[in-house]
Amino acid sequence: INQLWAGFSARLLRRMYDAMDEGVRCGPDEVLLDAPAGGGTVLQRARGRLAGTYIGIDLSPAQLGRASRMARRARLGDRALLVRADARTIPLADESIDRVLSFNGLHLIVDKEAVLSEFTRVLRPGGEIVGSTLVEDERPVRSRTYPWFFCTRIVPMVTAAEFERVAVAAGFTEWEQEAEGPFVVFRGRRD
Repeated sequence: INQLWAGFSARLLRRMYDAMDEGVRCGPDEVLLDAPAGGGTVLQRARGRLAGTYIGIDLSPAQLGRASRMARRARLGDRALLVRADARTIPLADESIDRVLSFNGLHLIVDKEAVLSEFTRVLRPGGEIVGSTLVEDERPVRSRTYPWFFCTRIVPMVTAAEFERVAVAAGFTEWEQEAEGPFVVFRGRRD
């Protein structure tokens, strides 16, 4: 089981970090939104990739403090803006963002419909979302295989298929996701 777990962990981490590397890469005129930003994990990948503006939102002051330290380490200066805000009501204008990044936080938000609708609202036409999340694994052994599923007791989880349906209903006309067990890496685009 340990070798199986190690192989699974390596694959999922490689997919997630590849998606982060690609997602954070932007030109000087582009604006990225990271929601929920958490502790700024995406910013670990920003140095040399992020030339535009980064806006990170999160409800947790402690997480925003961690993200602020990450932004300093990445030497982003005034290109990194961190705001305490709710992803269900993003305090940004319509069509003001080029790319939304959402890594490892959507599974903790109950109202995924509202959040994904907000993402499509703030994205410019042709804008995209890149991220990852945990979903309800349909296999009955999940609690023994995937110990992080403690969150199913905190927040109701959706399956990978349900997550895709919610994203398309929110306005993402192009959507692709790759699931491995309870882990999904996704990418979407709005018209």
